[in-house]
Amino acid sequence: MVDWKIVSTIFILLFIIENLSLGYGFYLINQEDENTDICYYDICSSNDDAYYETNSKTCVCYNYDLSNELNEVERVSIKWN
Repeated sequence: MVDWKIVSTIFILLFIIENLSLGYGFYLINQEDENTDICYYDICSSNDDAYYETNSKTCVCYNYDLSNELNEVERVSIKWN
């Protein structure tokens, strides 16, 4: 039979790994939100709309034309922190 100390050590290690991965996930989400805010409010502040592409780490600025269609105005690739 397995000793209870071994089982408890395994559960404690799993608990620590779970909490570390959750913390890192929240950190990544907050970092993406911060990058989106920088894109929208700082880089594309003079434009109507902005979109932050996560995969390419690119900020895309848009303006509306007369028929209310979005037209791409600027595409800025920035190396984030």
